Amino acid sequence: MHFVLQCVCDVEHVNGMRELCLATKAELDAHSFYTSQVLSAAETRKRFAEMADYAWTKTLCDMMSCLGDMRALARCGHQCDPSFAEKVSLEDAIVSLEDSRAQRFLHMVLGILRHRTSSLAWHTSGYPGILAGLLLEDAARRSAVLAKIKSHCDAVEWCIAGCALDQDMAARSLLKSVKVVDVGLFGTSRLLGSRRCPSMSISSWPPFSQASCRR
Repeated sequence: MHFVLQCVCDVEHVNGMRELCLATKAELDAHSFYTSQVLSAAETRKRFAEMADYAWTKTLCDMMSCLGDMRALARCGHQCDPSFAEKVSLEDAIVSLEDSRAQRFLHMVLGILRHRTSSLAWHTSGYPGILAGLLLEDAARRSAVLAKIKSHCDAVEWCIAGCALDQDMAARSLLKSVKVVDVGLFGTSRLLGSRRCPSMSISSWPPFSQASCRR
């Protein structure tokens, strides 16, 4: 009952909900389109090919545009009347209040953008997302994707062809991480019938020669 009364009577609560709806509208529209319109195999291939060509950034741009939607912001309780600036001074408390509201909404939008960017970037910078770009119909866009994949392959080849010292340092830094030690101890205990191996530590890991690491 308390929550219902807040939704009906608490202006700040209602405005906060409106801000959340405004900030996430672009993402919800994109998700609704994907789940309702991208149904066949051909549509799915086209969708992922477009995502590999940075189509997902359009949704983020649409999300940023809400920061300049004066009508929607006014409905969320923000003071968007140009004449307001003529009636107050910077020392007035109402100015500090409006500034804090604007900063809160800005941080909300930027936070959503940061999380969505990190979860969508695999379409253009990771695998298998980037491979969908090879399905693009435009030859120039396909060539751009191939060039990016080639740069990744060149980077891997450069690491593999590095000097022995670089390879040894890479192997030691990877195998001496705490997480790898935990995995190694767990696997060893399973092999030994749940018996722990107390002599193992980060300083004594890995339990095999460095030459095998380089191989």
